[in-house]
Amino acid sequence: MKTNKKELIIGIILLAGFSVVLVGLFSPVFNGKNPITYFDNLYNSISKGSVYYIPKLLEETNEYEKGSVDVSIGFLTNNQADEMLQVYRRAGIESTVEHDRIMISTDLMKLLTIALQDSDILFNNHGDQLKSKYGMDEKRILYTWWLTLKDVEKELNKSNRFKEAKFVNSVLTKAVECAYNYHNVVARQISDEVLFVVISLLFYVVYTMWFGYAIMYVFIGLGLKL
Repeated sequence: MKTNKKELIIGIILLAGFSVVLVGLFSPVFNGKNPITYFDNLYNSISKGSVYYIPKLLEETNEYEKGSVDVSIGFLTNNQADEMLQVYRRAGIESTVEHDRIMISTDLMKLLTIALQDSDILFNNHGDQLKSKYGMDEKRILYTWWLTLKDVEKELNKSNRFKEAKFVNSVLTKAVECAYNYHNVVARQISDEVLFVVISLLFYVVYTMWFGYAIMYVFIGLGLKL
């Protein structure tokens, strides 16, 4: 196996440069944050700015004004049951405990409206308002609505109320889950961050190719061939 000194040196230099940049990517150069964390937060902010569906969903709840629902909600621990009952009580939803289930009976529009309003509060990073309203951690409140709506969706499907079930699923995924996952993330519009987005994407392409060429030249330099 014949080595090629020139190609091997080029490959080593490219790998060395790649390694230096890699160290820089994990160094706290952006206000105490490394570039990886900075751009991760940036893209989270941009994605949050594009998934704000709650106002539209609130408008659509008017279609379910006459619907009512009686649902059995499961819980895992007594502490979780206490939290759920506290949320229901302060939201004005009738609820009782039967063995390892909580029975709720409510107007569907009312239930969805409350869940959407609470999701909107958390989505906009006003968790203290929810804490004041329910007297507990804001994310636990959203988790309660998530558990509730999951079982509401199941019950509606069992009753062949597929239109309502589909809308409940939309509230779950587009409001409750989004608000929970984007808690404390500041929303940004991609139009305000075009320069950073373009730079980061170009860097990703160039940096990936950089590593690829470095490995290729090292292999050629070592005399390895396909």
